[in-house]
Parts: sequence; structure tokens; C-alpha cells
Amino acid sequence: MRTALLFTIAVFLLSPAVAADDNAAFLFAYWPNEGQREQFDAGYRKHLDWHRKNNDPLPWYGWYVATGERTGMFVDGSFGITFEAFDNRIKPKEDAANFRETTAPYGKTAYRRILRHLPRLGTAARLEERQPSAGIEVVTFFVKPGRAGTFEACLEQLVAALGSAKDRPAFTVYRQLSGGAQPAYLVMFPREGYAYFENRAASLDALIKAHTGAETERELLALLSGSVQRTHSETWRYRTDLSRIPVE
Repeated sequence: MRTALLFTIAVFLLSPAVAADDNAAFLFAYWPNEGQREQFDAGYRKHLDWHRKNNDPLPWYGWYVATGERTGMFVDGSFGITFEAFDNRIKPKEDAANFRETTAPYGKTAYRRILRHLPRLGTAARLEERQPSAGIEVVTFFVKPGRAGTFEACLEQLVAALGSAKDRPAFTVYRQLSGGAQPAYLVMFPREGYAYFENRAASLDALIKAHTGAETERELLALLSGSVQRTHSETWRYRTDLSRIPVE
């Protein structure tokens, strides 16, 4: 088993990653001004209506951060698209002007990030399939320099251990390409409510311990601890009224 794991690590370290065409994701986050959250939400709904009237084919998901030090931050994003599609989005100048008019007066930008979905490292693709969950536990893994291949090898081995059963734990993995610390990965665990935490854990080490044998568990936990500097976790609560999923 150890030989196989080391071979996998070597492949990741030596071979460039190949992404499917529709694995781009773009995140935008804002702090509504104090006392103006209602105005911010109303303005953003007007902005989404601009996208509807202009037949924007890109999906736009909206969340409010519900736990952690960034509670109250609004996050929106487009997932399951190509990088080129974002370059060629509909009427970008008019889009920006409408946002400045309807939404920007009631908040300030927190961050903008570009991600790449890595399907082989996860078990679900809810946003890419346009099936958002009521909430997401978003865990960011800040990886040690030079250890991205080790981290990805750990995830790929975990996915293999989980198999293909329909009831296997669901999580989606993205690599952060721009807009924050490097290397970093976002692992999203979809959930429908806080009861999720009764018998599940939004952590990779818990999944490893629950779904692998003793030898594989030791090896994967060693890969995880050897590649990760620190983690950050927060809950995002999905807002249907602040989202737009075009009908295909």
C-alpha cells in the first residue's frame, strides 16, 4: 500500500493537472454596510433581475456566512462554467454599471477569488450540477509549499476508499488559483441543517478514520498532517432569493 501511495504522490508532483472545460468557479464576497443589509439584499435582487432580463446563461449562487469570524458576509459565485465563459460574459460594462447602481452603495468588497473544481478529489458536484444544498460547510486547507501533490494524493486515496455507493459522504474540492494564500484548497461539505453535525463531521481526518482500515488510516493521516499548515472552517447558508439558476 505504501508503495502505491508513494507512486501516486510522484505522479501528482511530476505531472501537470488537467482540468475539464467546465471546472471554473468565481467567488465574490461583500460586507453589507452596518444597518443596510435589507437595502443590500434588495439591491442585489435588482441586480439579479438585470441578469435575468439579459438572459445571462451563467448560474449565480448567493450565501450568507453563518458561523465564524466572517458571520454576516455575503458570498456570491458562479460554478460549473469555463474560464472563457467568464471572459465572454454578457455585457460586462453594463453589468458592472448596474451593480454599482443597485448594490454597491450598500456594501463593500471583501474579496474576489478564482477556483478550479477538481472532480477526482471529491465525491459530489452539487453546484456544478445546479443542485445547491441548504447550507455548505466550507473548510479551507492552507497547504505547505511544495506539498500540494501530497495533499491531492491523500484526497484521491480517500475517494477510492469511499467507493461509489450512493450514500457515501459528499464533499467537493476546489483549488484556489487566485485571490488568496497559495497553495490552498476549499473543501465544501453540503448539508441541509445543523443536524448534520450529529453523526457527521466536516473534516477529512474524520472521514479517513471512519472509512479506512487501520493501515490506510495511518498512511492517509500522515499525508494529511504532513501537507497541511492550518485549516479554516465556516458555514454558508444558501439564499434562494439571492441566487439565479438559468433554466437550460
